[in-house]
Amino acid sequence: MNSKLFLSIIMIIFCATPSAHAAAEDYTLNCDLLFGAKYMDESDWQPVHNQALSGINLDIRPFDWPVSLVAAYLYSYNKGEAALLNPAWGFNLYDTTGTTAEARIGVRKTWERNEQIHSYISGGACLIHANQRLERFGGFDTSDKDSVPGLWLALGARWTMAQYLNLGIEVGFSRARGRMWHTDCKLGGFNLGLFSGLHW
Repeated sequence: MNSKLFLSIIMIIFCATPSAHAAAEDYTLNCDLLFGAKYMDESDWQPVHNQALSGINLDIRPFDWPVSLVAAYLYSYNKGEAALLNPAWGFNLYDTTGTTAEARIGVRKTWERNEQIHSYISGGACLIHANQRLERFGGFDTSDKDSVPGLWLALGARWTMAQYLNLGIEVGFSRARGRMWHTDCKLGGFNLGLFSGLHW
C-alpha cells in the first residue's frame, strides 16, 4: 500500500512539471538515496527501537518558485530478541522483527550559500506503516501492524560537485500515533542519514 502511494505521489509531481530534459532551463531537480538510522520510542519498540534506515528523496523546484515540492519514501528495519511473559509457561525468548515504511510529501526551503553548498528545511504530511513480528522455536508466529497519517520535519545540507553529483547529510523527525498489540504506540521517530544522488 505504501509503495503504491509513493508511486502515485511521484507521478503527480512529474505530471505537474515539465519533462526532465528541460530541467536545466526551467527548474531544478534532486534525486537522492539516503542511508542511516531511525531511533524510535524504546518503551514501544524495544528491542528493535533502533533501526537501519534507507530511502529515496526527490525534490523539484521551478526557478520562479520560492520552495520545492518534495516526495520521499523511507524504510527501516531491525531484528532482535525479547523475553516476554507467558502466563502459562513463564518467560519465553522470542525473535522480534520491527519495520516501518514512511511515504512523505511536503515542501522544502533551500538556501544557496554558493553554487555548491546548500542548506534546507523540509516538512509536510506522511503515511507511516509499521509492523512488529514475534517468532519462537516450535512454530509460534504472530504479528501486528498499523498504518496512520502523521507529520514530518527535516533539516539537511547538500554539497553539489561537478554540477550533477550530490553528497549530504539529513536529520529528521516524524510523528504519528498508532495502535498495536491493543496499546497506543508511537510509529514515528528521529532519523539521521547520509545521502548521495544526482542534481539537474
